[in-house]
Amino acid sequence: MNLRALRKIFAVCAVPALYGPLLGCEVFGPNAIQAGRLSYNEVIQRTSMVQTLANIIRVKNAEPTAFLDITQINAGVLAQGIGVGGVSNIGLNKLGSANLSLEYQEAPTIQYQPLTGAALISQLSTPVTTDSIANLYHSDLPFASLLSLTLERFTPGYTDYGSAINALIALDDFGAILITAVLTESASPQSGKKSSDSSAKSDDKKTNPVLVISLLPFHPYTGKKLEEADTPRRIQSLWCRLVALLLEPNTPCAGVRQLILTTSVPPRERRKVFDETVNFLRTRSAIGILKAATETPAPLIGFVSESLFQKIRGHPWNRDPALLRCPSSSFYTLLPEDEDPRDHPNANPEITNKVQSFILNSANTGDCLYTTSDFLDPDDFDNAKREDRLAFLRRFLLVIVSDRELPNSYVSYSNGRQWYSIDSGDEISKRNFVLISDLLIIQATTTPPPSITAITVGPR
Repeated sequence: MNLRALRKIFAVCAVPALYGPLLGCEVFGPNAIQAGRLSYNEVIQRTSMVQTLANIIRVKNAEPTAFLDITQINAGVLAQGIGVGGVSNIGLNKLGSANLSLEYQEAPTIQYQPLTGAALISQLSTPVTTDSIANLYHSDLPFASLLSLTLERFTPGYTDYGSAINALIALDDFGAILITAVLTESASPQSGKKSSDSSAKSDDKKTNPVLVISLLPFHPYTGKKLEEADTPRRIQSLWCRLVALLLEPNTPCAGVRQLILTTSVPPRERRKVFDETVNFLRTRSAIGILKAATETPAPLIGFVSESLFQKIRGHPWNRDPALLRCPSSSFYTLLPEDEDPRDHPNANPEITNKVQSFILNSANTGDCLYTTSDFLDPDDFDNAKREDRLAFLRRFLLVIVSDRELPNSYVSYSNGRQWYSIDSGDEISKRNFVLISDLLIIQATTTPPPSITAITVGPR
């Protein structure tokens, strides 16, 4: 073998061995990120969706929830090249050999942390704050869904909830209200004591979060094709209903432009904030949202068969043209016959028939199913019962229950007995599923992974 042949063997064997580490850093590293980052992201997102649906089903079936968080992903990448070459024999019959091997290895280390103890209690039982509700409202999330999921009670009378929530949805459709969160300072009972310590003075004050519902003097748009003179009258009627339900029944609504809701009951001497009467507000926690969404009576999620799913979506008021005409319709409205018998077992038949006639007639009138009428007497108990019946016929998610996994579903989960799926073409259910996921994430508490303490034992 001549000298030129030896040089070729050396080049084949030595170049990969010498430049393999550099190629691994400059080529394999970026390619590994490009190939792996989105893959990990998509898998985590997909499994998070399944975990959310699984916990919804567990709460429905009276089973304990379980949350497993991924705290760390460490994907170690190894890329190396090995080249071996040699020459044997002497004289004219020299023999040469070369061997080249390449190795690529990815060894991911994934750390899971189950949510337990104080972190679990904090995430599941802490009520949603007023500023979170306001921020989600300003993020253009479905308004009717947001209020129905998060507000457990905000009217003094329990039977007035449906009338009040319906009025808010209708006012939002007109673009006539604005919701903001404001932090106000309230003095504690010890604040009257004299103290020279400035820090002590600051500690005497605590923030009191309030939710402010404001009537806009000039609404930016209207979702209904009404006479220009009729629109302000409808808005004023809905607003007056809200004022009568939240404040004193005989409160003149003409001068009220703000309604103040607080999650903490203020002392008697501080009942006035912004020159308006403060009303008590109670929001739901994460577990409260799941229980309100799934448990009877009046659940917010419908668990239906494939045939009932098609029937509900086939109602004229639940089809896309009607939903697009009513921007605040982020829900499906059921007929009483579509309900589970346990959803409303004590419903008044007369009230139910009136509400059903109103729903069926909306297919001809084009009315959005926010309220049975924009003009209601809030002191009429029959009106309140009709509003409640309409409000509790709404379903914000339709989960299909079947014996098999539905093809091309948006998300599906099996508990070993049945399959639960959200249809990939069901935009309303998909948006509200994302809202529930966001609410669970907002309530999450970040906890560091458990640390291991090393103790060095030396000679005594």
